[in-house]
Amino acid sequence: MRSRQAVLQDGRGRRAHTPLHIPLLGWKDVLLRVFHAFSDNNLSLIAAGASFYGLLAIFPGIAAFVAIYGLFFDPHNAITQMQGLSGLLPPDVIRTVTGQMVQIADRPPASLGVAALFTLSLALWSARRGTTALMTALNVVYAEKESRNLIVTTLISLALTLALILGLIGVALLAAGIPIIFAALGASGLAVAIGRGIGLGAGALLLMLGIAGMYRYAPSRARPKWRWVFVGAAIVTVFWIIGSLAFSVYLAFSDSYSATYGSIGAVVVVLTWLYITILIMLVGGEINAQLEFQTAEDTTISGNKPMGQRGAFVADNIAKCAEDIDFDAEESDPQ
Repeated sequence: MRSRQAVLQDGRGRRAHTPLHIPLLGWKDVLLRVFHAFSDNNLSLIAAGASFYGLLAIFPGIAAFVAIYGLFFDPHNAITQMQGLSGLLPPDVIRTVTGQMVQIADRPPASLGVAALFTLSLALWSARRGTTALMTALNVVYAEKESRNLIVTTLISLALTLALILGLIGVALLAAGIPIIFAALGASGLAVAIGRGIGLGAGALLLMLGIAGMYRYAPSRARPKWRWVFVGAAIVTVFWIIGSLAFSVYLAFSDSYSATYGSIGAVVVVLTWLYITILIMLVGGEINAQLEFQTAEDTTISGNKPMGQRGAFVADNIAKCAEDIDFDAEESDPQ
């Protein structure tokens, strides 16, 4: 039997300071555990529940989006910029979102200005239920129990909801605004297309940063260092774009939703798209968690504390490798 020290140096990333230091054997362990955790943690069922709360949060979230956007710009411009995301998001999602935005933006300008604070507060409070559901889901992913009191949890959910809305405004401005600027400057069609690509790329980077922030602040645990959340965030961003495009293509060649669900087909499409989005995000969080679980190094911002004092399950423990090594058994073995 090998000693604990030998195992920590066995070429599987047990002393990795960053995910990039984990070798291929270590990544094999990580991906195998993610595969098993997908069913063990019932991620598909958790994603379905979070999607339901997300659907309930969409419409107050749109109200908050328009209220914040209207403080600085003409709220009708937000509709144009959301429509600029066509091709990336399913058409029914864009129609549902922009349809609600039109109703809100068509209110008298005075009501948007005078009641902005009240509207924003009410909308954020209503929209936070989706963020709270996601916080609960990420607690499951990181093997944590909610230990924060109700006031702290509420404040965090409100802050994350506000950050999410501001991030979406930023993504919309980048993805749709940059090609508009290129066109306004009289650029050629090719240059406008390049501008659209630049805008989408910048929006994707902002989206990745927002997802990383959700992984860092949403779970009830000591915060991980940024480098331990960016891998999952990058994977989520790539696969979310691919998943959204694939779902859009499927809807373009299939009328099964409208034929099956009739007038509520658009709502079902939105709910399905939310389910895909949240499921991918939970898998990304599981990858982050298993990466931390792979190393014995302190992955939290607490410094270099010993295991058991770091305030996070995946940081306070180290996973068995593919060979099913048990540290306790090794240390008690007289050989």
